Amino acid sequence: MATTRNENNPQKQLLTLIRDFATEKSQGERRVAGLKKRIEELRSTLDLTNEHLEESKGLKESAEQELKGFEVELSLNDSSILAQQSRICLIQEEISKIGSQVEALKTEERIHRDDFINQMVEFNKMIRPGVLHQVHGRSFVLVNRATSTVNFLMQKISRDNSLDSFIRMQLVVTGDKVEDKQTMLDVQVALNDLEDKLELITSQTHKQEVEYQENQDKQTKVQQELVDWEKNASFIKAVVKETKELQELTRYPFLISRPNWTPTYSTFSEDLSLTLNTQTAESEETCAALGEELQRRCACPSCHLDNIGALGGILEADQEC
Repeated sequence: MATTRNENNPQKQLLTLIRDFATEKSQGERRVAGLKKRIEELRSTLDLTNEHLEESKGLKESAEQELKGFEVELSLNDSSILAQQSRICLIQEEISKIGSQVEALKTEERIHRDDFINQMVEFNKMIRPGVLHQVHGRSFVLVNRATSTVNFLMQKISRDNSLDSFIRMQLVVTGDKVEDKQTMLDVQVALNDLEDKLELITSQTHKQEVEYQENQDKQTKVQQELVDWEKNASFIKAVVKETKELQELTRYPFLISRPNWTPTYSTFSEDLSLTLNTQTAESEETCAALGEELQRRCACPSCHLDNIGALGGILEADQEC
């Protein structure tokens, strides 16, 4: 009875060992299947991550190209702004010169007007004694008419500062003829000279005013262009800033914990492959250790016969029961 129990105990131990081995083997297979499934999931995740990485690289390259274009455009705008500023300085200098010329012409105009008035006064003084000595009867009438005419012209010239008003004026003496024809001719020649000078001054003044207005328009246009260039420069600076922020945002997500590491496809694949290989090697080492222990226990101590096949049949019969 005791011998039967001793015989049954090793058989039970062997069955227990076989069951444990089968359980561990099934668990190992399930673990291996789970690891293979995990590997497939990680591979799909890796492919998806690679696609996102390629898209990010394309976006980064396009952003860098746009940034280079904006930098070139910004440099061109800076040079254009400097050229426009120098041009504005030149135009302002020309405007100041033209303004000084206009002031000189106005001064010359006042001088000619004063000369004309002085000549009319001299003419009035010159004709008065000749008329008094040579004309009888109606001499006072002629003198009064000539004097009143000259005084009227002088008053009108003094009141009106416009060039057009006294250019159109003429010395008209009504009544009897004045015998001093040479004096009248001299006065007429002087008036014609003054009229020519005044017309020339008027044309020059008008020309200078037109040039001054053109320069003013050019200056306004250049200032508007300068404002536009400054707006473009501020816009380009904003775009450059947004592009740099976009570059910061398009970095690989897991770089937050590893800021000094540059992500590449090869390093990511190496890390993933190393993790999977480590887990698979550990599972294979566990299964190999269990197999060696089972083979050692199933071997006969005397003849060293391997009974692993018989144990497999017993395990299958036990599972059917």
